[in-house]
Formats: sequence, structure tokens, C-alpha cells
Amino acid sequence: MIKCILVLISLTFYSNGFSQNQCINCLYFQGDSVSIDSSINISSYFFPILTDTAQFSDLPNGTWASLSDYSKEVELIFEMKDGKLNGRVVKIYIGVEQGIKNEIINFEEYTFIDSKANGKYIKWRNYTRKEINVEGYYLNNLKDSIWLDYYTKFADFALSSEAHYRYDKLHGRQKEWHPNGQLKSEKQCMFDDYIGKATLYYSNGRKYQDLFYLGGSSPFGENFKYVNIYDPKGKPLVVNGNGTHIILDENGAIWKTGPVKDGLRHGLWTKYPAGIFTSTETYNHGELID
Repeated sequence: MIKCILVLISLTFYSNGFSQNQCINCLYFQGDSVSIDSSINISSYFFPILTDTAQFSDLPNGTWASLSDYSKEVELIFEMKDGKLNGRVVKIYIGVEQGIKNEIINFEEYTFIDSKANGKYIKWRNYTRKEINVEGYYLNNLKDSIWLDYYTKFADFALSSEAHYRYDKLHGRQKEWHPNGQLKSEKQCMFDDYIGKATLYYSNGRKYQDLFYLGGSSPFGENFKYVNIYDPKGKPLVVNGNGTHIILDENGAIWKTGPVKDGLRHGLWTKYPAGIFTSTETYNHGELID
């Protein structure tokens, strides 16, 4: 069971704080007055989906916070209006390093309308420094429109990906970038299925592959044909679906190589993890047979 507490003044780590309420049975929490009011069970595991919204119906209008039973730290902060979550909802990361003097800097921020996520979403890596991990939009608890993902500190928070969603599925143009800012890939999706032409690039800006997705493939599958493949210096390896593909590891060493015929893996492929021969694979027009 998660214990709920009523937050009575605007929390100091927000620029546009929550609503204010009279403090009853106050305790002192991170510089703010907080009122213990009741206990309800709020699961943040499936957030933003709330499996039991009826439990909120008796809560007065205002701002509330729920404590984790395990750590006794504030985990969720949410605004209530007319028996429903309406307004800003914050999910705080428990067990991760926050700011000095317990300043909350690492959290997710939603906008709720009638107990459903609708509107802007931001996942803050460091709110004080305005460092964002992910930002996007929800429509009735479903991902919608453009979602942006940023690299962490090693890449100076450069843009990592731009994903387009409809009804919680990837739909439309999808783009990725290398940490140095060079374009990594351009693809098209139709409700989580990659379709049509896709282009991949090396981190030096040169083209790596032209692919053609056949449809019916998820972002985690490989239902495509190779069209053209190049090495990092621009030398063609596969042309119009025929040639020898050489896949390099992150250090530039050969990891796997083999023939491509009519856009599909065909024949004997060899693996060289860490530069050492380890095994072979045999393909028949794209199907692994041995």
C-alpha cells in the first residue's frame, strides 16, 4: 500500500508549481509543508495507465503526493480536480542520485486530463540544468506525434532519434543520429512495420546501406532486402542486391561477412567477434539453414 500525502505549497523544484492548499497534520518534507490525509494504492509501474481510477474519486481538489512503502520517498505527485487526475503529474525516480540538499532533478513529467495522459511529456535527466532525456506527447495514454530522444552527457545531449507515433505505434518518418551529430538512419514506418526505402550512414557521414523493407516487419525484425552497401571509405560492397557484405564492430574490425544475392543473405557467412574466427552460418535466400 502506498501512503498518500497532501502537498500544501508549491514545490520548489518547479517553475510553474502545483496548486496550494491549507496544511493539516503537517510534516516537513524537503523544505515544504505536507499534510498526511489518507492511504491509497497508486502503481507507477504501468504509468501513465491507471488501473483503478475509482480510488481517486473521494480525494479533494488539490495536489497530492504518494510515498513508496519500500523507500518512504515521494514517488508520485499529482493534481486532483473533480475526482480525477487533472493537471501536472510527476513520477520521481527513487534510488537514483538527485541534486544537492535532496533537490529533485531526475523525474518524468506528464499532463493529465480526466485521469488520462494528454499533452506534453518530458523525462528530465537534470531539471536544474534543463537536460532532457526524452520528450514527446500523449493522446489518451497513447504516444502520439513527435518523440525526441537525446544522448546522455558523453555526447553533450545531442539528438539521438526523432520518432513519429500514432496510437502508440511508430508511424511515419523515423530518424536517428550518431553521437557526433551525423545522421545515422532514415526509415519509414506504418504502425510499427518498417516499409519501403531506408538509408543508413556511417558516423563519418558516408552512406552505409540502402535497404528496402518489405512490410510486416517490426522494428526488432529484419524483413528487408539489401540494395547497396558501402565500406566506410565509400567503396561499394553490394550493388543492386549482389556482392559481399562486411559488417564491422564498434572498433572498425570485421565482425561478420558473407555473400548477398538478390538482396538476401545467401551462402556461407563467417563470424569474427574480437577479430577471431568463431563460427559460420549458412543462408538460403535469406533463411538461416545451418
